[in-house]
Amino acid sequence: MNPFLVSSMVVVANVTGAGMIVPQVWRLHRVRGVDGVSAVWIGIGIALNLCWLGYALDRDLWALIPVSSLSLGLYAAMAVLYSRIVGARALARVSAGFVGGAAAPLVAVVVDGWLLAGIVLGLAYTVQFSPAVWSVLRAPSLAGVAAATWALAWIEAGAWLGYGLVRSDPAITLGGVGGGAMATVILVALAVDRLPRRRLLAV
Repeated sequence: MNPFLVSSMVVVANVTGAGMIVPQVWRLHRVRGVDGVSAVWIGIGIALNLCWLGYALDRDLWALIPVSSLSLGLYAAMAVLYSRIVGARALARVSAGFVGGAAAPLVAVVVDGWLLAGIVLGLAYTVQFSPAVWSVLRAPSLAGVAAATWALAWIEAGAWLGYGLVRSDPAITLGGVGGGAMATVILVALAVDRLPRRRLLAV
C-alpha cells in the first residue's frame, strides 16, 4: 500500500483516538451532569490504554504510543471530573472498570506474552465501549453524552482497522472492527434520542 496512505491512517487514528475524549471531558465540565456516561467505561479506558502502551512498546508499534499516552491522560482527567460531579462513590465504579479492564490482558501477558495479550486487547476494545453502550441504551436522558466523541471514535476505529489490515496485526484489526461497531450503536442511539418527539410519535 502507498506509504503516504498508511502514514495518513496513523495520523488520523492518533488525532481522533486522543481527540475523541476531549468533547466528552468538555461536556461533563459544561453541563455538570453525567447522564448516559458510564464510570466503568472510564476505568476500562484507563486500564486498556496502559495495556496498549505496553503492547506498542513490546511490538515496536510506535504509531500506537502517542494515542495511548494522550488517551491515558484524558481518561484520567475524565475520571477526576466525573468524581467531582458525582462524588467519591464514582471512584468505586471507575476502579471496578480499571481492574476488570486490566485483568484479561495481564493474564494473557503472563501466560503467553504480549502477542496473545494484543489479541485480547483487540477484543477488549469492544468490551471497553460496552458499558458506554449499555448506559446509552438504558439511560432516560443522554444529555451528558457528547456525540462528537463517538463520531471521532468511529473514524478512529476505521483508521485503525485499515492500518491493522496493512500491518497484518490481528490486535489492531480486531480493535478497529469492535470499536467501530460499538461507536455505531451509540451514534444511532444519540440520533434517535435527539429526534423531535413529535416525529417519533408520528412513526
